[in-house]
Amino acid sequence: MFKKIVLFLFLCIVAFWGQAQGAQLSPLSKISLLTVGTGEDLAAKFGHSAIRLQDPTLGIDEVYGYGTYDFEDPNFYLNFTRGKLSYTISRIPFKYFKYSYQKEKRWVKEQVLDVDLEQRNAIVSFLEHNLLPENKKYKYDFLFDNCATRIPMVFEKTLGNTFKFDYNHLKEQLTFRELIRLKLNPNSWSNFGIDLALGSVIDRAATPYEHLFLPIYVYEQMKHTTLNGKPIVKKESIL
Repeated sequence: MFKKIVLFLFLCIVAFWGQAQGAQLSPLSKISLLTVGTGEDLAAKFGHSAIRLQDPTLGIDEVYGYGTYDFEDPNFYLNFTRGKLSYTISRIPFKYFKYSYQKEKRWVKEQVLDVDLEQRNAIVSFLEHNLLPENKKYKYDFLFDNCATRIPMVFEKTLGNTFKFDYNHLKEQLTFRELIRLKLNPNSWSNFGIDLALGSVIDRAATPYEHLFLPIYVYEQMKHTTLNGKPIVKKESIL
């Protein structure tokens, strides 16, 4: 039975791959940003960001995320804080994505983006290109290259110069240490370990763009981001 389930999932992935490579999205398709609340494990303390693709015409509801890693790697937590892990982009059905966070009792917020059909196709083509075996791995960096920082990068590369951030909503410019401590107890061993691993860089003020290493800041920033002079978020909900 287990082998049959694995085979079924494999065939579903192959089928989706064929759709994504050979077919254009329909006018009913949607692209949205998913933001996940914090969890108990150190690797979950900072939340998560991902991109959702829905197309009822093609029967697609998938989630792309740049936060896939092997939790069983030796010295996982040490490598996590030092930025020595290899991360990959992955794509999974939305129902599995949602179920996993329901089990962990973590909230998921969705921001549907106001992007036209050509722009949606460009975003998905970029993500599918990243999924190719030769492209999918990247060297994770706790502060500068993670599942959250990769999200604005996708939109910057696919939407062009009319995609603009407005940072005026940031009331103060925090250091990396202050941003980390928003999510960790200052007296905890995990906070001590991150301080030790990252060194003095965490004591400098993060630029407004560098605040986006935290998923919650990506979520807030999207509410203050425009495309062609109009707000890019057209609908927001808690799933």
